[in-house]
Amino acid sequence: MQIIDALQNADVKIAKGGSDTSRLDAEVLLSHLLGVERIELYISRKSSLSKIQVLKYNKLTSRRAKGEPVAYITGLKEFWSRPVKVTRDVLIPRPETELLIEEVLSLHPDKSASIDILDLCTGSGCIPMALSAELPLAKITATDLSKKALKIARSNNPDSVKFFPGDLFDALPNNLKFDIITANPPYIPDGEAHLLQKDIIDYEPRLALLGGERGLDLIARILKKAPEHLADGGRLLLEVGEGQMKDIVCCACDAGFTQTKITKDLSGRERVITLGGRKPNWKSSS
Repeated sequence: MQIIDALQNADVKIAKGGSDTSRLDAEVLLSHLLGVERIELYISRKSSLSKIQVLKYNKLTSRRAKGEPVAYITGLKEFWSRPVKVTRDVLIPRPETELLIEEVLSLHPDKSASIDILDLCTGSGCIPMALSAELPLAKITATDLSKKALKIARSNNPDSVKFFPGDLFDALPNNLKFDIITANPPYIPDGEAHLLQKDIIDYEPRLALLGGERGLDLIARILKKAPEHLADGGRLLLEVGEGQMKDIVCCACDAGFTQTKITKDLSGRERVITLGGRKPNWKSSS
C-alpha cells in the first residue's frame, strides 16, 4: 500500500470515529510510525509501506478512531515549540497554557534573571519545562498530588527543576517564598464533566480536570494560601475556565490581592489572571 492510500484510508476511518481533525491525526500517526516529518509523507507519497508497517498503522488509527487522543498514542505533545512526554497520568498540554509562559516572561524579560518560581498542579511539567528554557538562571520548583504525574514531569525537565509530591503548598519543604507562582489547576465544574469531548473525559485524568461543584475548589485554596508564599513584589498567575473570572477576582480580593491583570486567549476568552499587591506602580488591565 502506498503512503497516500494509507493516509486516505486512515482519514476516512478516523473521521467515522468522530474526529474533526481526521486528516491531521492520520498524518501525525503515520509520521510517528515512520519516524519522519509530516512533509516527508507527501514527498514520498508514492512509496509503499511494508505489510508490518500497514498492520502497525492500522492499530494506531483504530485507537484514534475509538477516541484515544493522538498525544497518548504517540506519547508526545508539542508545547512552547518543544516535545513533551505524556501518558494518561497527565493532562495533555494545551496551546492556551502558553499564555502563562508569555505573562511570566512579560514580568521577567531578562533571561539572566535569578528568580524563584513555583508551579502548582504541574502535571506533565510543561510549564517549568518552558520557563527553564527561557529563564535558565531561575530556580524552579513544582508540586503535584499525583506521584505518577511527577514521574512524567521529571522526565520532561532538567535536573535543576525540583519536584515535590503533595497537595499544593503543603508539598513544599519549610516556608519557601517565590517571585512567581503559576498554576493550571483543575477548573471544570463536576456537573459539566458530561459536556466534555469524549477524547477528554474518557482518557484524560479527572484529577487534573474537575475542580468541584463550581470548578473553583483548588483555585480558592491557591488564592488563600499564595500570599504566604509570595516574596515582596511577587505575582500569582492562574489559568482559569470560561465564565469564572468574576468569581475569582472576588476571591482574590478576599485573599488580600489588590492588583489584577486579566489576559484573554485568541478566542477572546478571559484565560489567565495575574495577581499581586505589593508593587505600587502595577497597572490593572483587562
